[in-house]
Amino acid sequence: MKKEYIDENGLILDSFRLGVKIFEEGFHPTFIVGLWRGGSTVGIYVQECLQTLGVSSNHIALR
Repeated sequence: MKKEYIDENGLILDSFRLGVKIFEEGFHPTFIVGLWRGGSTVGIYVQECLQTLGVSSNHIALR
């Protein structure tokens, strides 16, 4: 498997795109779990995106 590395701006943009897709699909989560090893940062950005779109949710990171 070939790894693909992205920079911080790419991670933020991809996370916001995911947040918008979640919102547009009509899913409004009240709780978001981000898994360590890369997922916790994405979870934070998705929560921030959804909050900006008016969706109130809590976030937790698990190891």
